[in-house]
Amino acid sequence: MQCNRSSIDDSTIPTQQKKIARFAKNTDPQDFHYLVEELYKTTDGEYFLHGRGGANTEYKVRRNGGYTGSEEIKPLNEEEALNWCEEHSIKGEIVVEEFGHLIENVNSDDE
Repeated sequence: MQCNRSSIDDSTIPTQQKKIARFAKNTDPQDFHYLVEELYKTTDGEYFLHGRGGANTEYKVRRNGGYTGSEEIKPLNEEEALNWCEEHSIKGEIVVEEFGHLIENVNSDDE
């Protein structure tokens, strides 16, 4: 599911969720490089990424002949959520707590 800023409201984001991690490269929403992403897990065990970004990020949308920032919700499977954590250097303790069973499976395959 992808939503731009104008369509994200309280009914779009699942109500029963836990924030797992946050990546904030630039937190000034007036900056073209503004980028904040938050990884969530629902009570049903499903992951999603809530991302917001400026006009010079992957969250840009074309509007009135130019680009502006927007936000979207991206559903992720468990491996995609783990990869997102690794790509964004999320603290190891958080990764092990949330995805330790996946990491252990990878290590045991090497033996």
